[in-house]
Amino acid sequence: MKKLVSICFAGLLLTCAAGAANAGTIDNGYPGDTEAQAQMLCGLGLFRGTENGFELEKPMTRAEAAAMLTRLLGAEQEALTTEREHPFTDVPQWADSYVGYLYENGLTKGVSAAAYGAQENVTCGQYCTFLARASRGEDDYNFLIFDYGEQMLADCDAAGFVRGDAVSLSTRLLRETYRKNGSEEGKSVAQVLVDKGVFTAEQLGEAAQGVMPHFYTWAGEGEDTELQYTIAGVAISSVKVGEDAHLCMPNREEYPVYLVTGAYGEEETLCRIEMDPMRL
Repeated sequence: MKKLVSICFAGLLLTCAAGAANAGTIDNGYPGDTEAQAQMLCGLGLFRGTENGFELEKPMTRAEAAAMLTRLLGAEQEALTTEREHPFTDVPQWADSYVGYLYENGLTKGVSAAAYGAQENVTCGQYCTFLARASRGEDDYNFLIFDYGEQMLADCDAAGFVRGDAVSLSTRLLRETYRKNGSEEGKSVAQVLVDKGVFTAEQLGEAAQGVMPHFYTWAGEGEDTELQYTIAGVAISSVKVGEDAHLCMPNREEYPVYLVTGAYGEEETLCRIEMDPMRL
């Protein structure tokens, strides 16, 4: 069954449109470039190309941003099958459901009381605000640019915010903590989407392999302590290691990584963690 899931998911990835690599000015510093991140989001059902491919170098309108944000939240089906209302008179019919969903959920206020600004190009700050409202219920998006600073926004808007920049920011959001709902506090956005059934941890592991950075983390206590292989805060795989184990990992981006079993000061066993078995 797992093999069938993997084969079907691989087929989905192949159907996703291709586009230009490294489009846009925002660089997440991830193993995979902007094209690879777009392919990953597409495979997870969070992004869609056009009849001309991903068109990552193309500017994004606010109407297109509404569609992408709705998709990123795993809410496209809900938006398209439920009638939504909004006060804006400048929204094209194809985007009406998306803008209505954002408006009813407090994710957009428009550019005025009667205008959404549908045909205006979205700015980097506006898109970051959308992401902040969707994941934290607030307009403060500093958590998204903390490592980069306001200069990132200025450089991005000077060059022109494009679809590739939206892909980079959307991918970055997956690893951030979701804080909009108290019951989900502490979970990453990606984990919330897994919990909602938008995609599975297995699918994330398949799609994000070589695209997003991975980490080793501890979970549990005592005899139930586990070493987990995680991507964007989601445990892709895990192995029980017991309470006396510890990890030898000076830099979590370097290899090899070693697991040391046995209490400190006593006889210990050094076990190299191989990447491929851990992923499985």
